[in-house]
Amino acid sequence: MDILILSRSYSFERHVKAAIEGNHQLHTVHSRDDVFARSHDDNDHILIAHISTCRESLNNLLTEQKETSLPRVKIGVAADKPELREMLALSQFGIQAYFNSYMADIHYKTLLRHLDEGQTWFAPDLLSHALELARLNTETEIKQDALNGLTDREKDVAMAVGQGKSNKRIADDLGISERTVKTHLTRVFEKLNIKDRVALAIMLSGTH
Repeated sequence: MDILILSRSYSFERHVKAAIEGNHQLHTVHSRDDVFARSHDDNDHILIAHISTCRESLNNLLTEQKETSLPRVKIGVAADKPELREMLALSQFGIQAYFNSYMADIHYKTLLRHLDEGQTWFAPDLLSHALELARLNTETEIKQDALNGLTDREKDVAMAVGQGKSNKRIADDLGISERTVKTHLTRVFEKLNIKDRVALAIMLSGTH
């Protein structure tokens, strides 16, 4: 497995080479043309692209490779300041890895092992953040689906309960009687198949 390093930073190249030299053939490339030229030999390659210094070359490469394909090149993107937004944007182009440019040697070895085995490797903290956002979005959708079967007034009462408000406070806020609040709550419990206001608050807060 040959390693291609797309970078215009000597310090980055030196860091990567120190982390992985000895186990792989290393080649420094400076443009998408260099990468395409290398990809047409008979070897498999891992491209470590330093987006912080070669953003334009990487963007051109990713845009073009979606159509022409680089079957023998697995792409890992190194960023001096990794960001979730950038990771998600790049993942749409089929990159196999995204990580901190100057991560420890042991992480570079793990990265290469994963890519060599056909797996992906993304910065753990960013991946956790992405999964948490996905979970919250899913819970929001579930929450919205549950409320869709309620009338507008029932939704108002349910959301107020979710905020921890008492029946009296809800009645005052909505300009209705406490008896009416209780009637709405009874219907909410029936429609959502839950037993009490605690279960309702849990459902609306997304806690378990």
